[in-house]
Amino acid sequence: MTNDTTTDDDEEGPPPTASRVAARALVLAVVSCRGFIDVDAAEAGDFWSKVKTWFLALDLDDELEDWEKAVITRPLGTLSDQERADAAWLSEGMLVLAWALGRHPIPPYDEAVVAADAAETLGLLKPRAETVLTNPVLRSSAELEEFSQDIFLLHWRLREFALRPRPIDFATLAKTAWFGSMSLARVRLIDGDLAIGIERIDKADESLIRLCSSIAIERHRAINWLVGGSSDIYSEVDTST
Repeated sequence: MTNDTTTDDDEEGPPPTASRVAARALVLAVVSCRGFIDVDAAEAGDFWSKVKTWFLALDLDDELEDWEKAVITRPLGTLSDQERADAAWLSEGMLVLAWALGRHPIPPYDEAVVAADAAETLGLLKPRAETVLTNPVLRSSAELEEFSQDIFLLHWRLREFALRPRPIDFATLAKTAWFGSMSLARVRLIDGDLAIGIERIDKADESLIRLCSSIAIERHRAINWLVGGSSDIYSEVDTST
């Protein structure tokens, strides 16, 4: 965990409003949807046409980043493998925003969200009045900050393990970190260290560790944006630990 000196450039901006969170959640729902279905272009054409028509009618262009707009306007089936992956992984950010809006629970840190289920709770393909855009309400700042600390600690452990793949006394470290004691309420421990699946992290399957790491970075980005991160632009929000 780094202990960098804070400068004026590091100051956090104001958190987004509930209305903006709702808009961004739907953007992430649609862009991630495109990432998932692009590989099945022949079968998904009619569905994507419905999604695209519905989304355009919501008039959320102001929330779209340039790369997101490019993803949803390209012909179906033309994304590269990396573009598909980048778009699909946004579903984990969508999940965090859906949770913050009181629409969907957060699955365990080593379990990917079922993107279609989370998108449905936001109102995918429903009339505007039945979507999350209508009277959105966010969880309390205390709840958001608590989750922010939880995901920071989890993400740090995963990055630390990637650099030094050995077990540590994670439970003690969480209580004695230089920035203060932090909760491990959202993680599971085995022999004092992070559990991935049913194994301690140093014994876990590498593919499951990679999955967990990808989940963590996307959830970390989303919560940092929610609490007022380093950038107002979602894709540029800092996820350093």
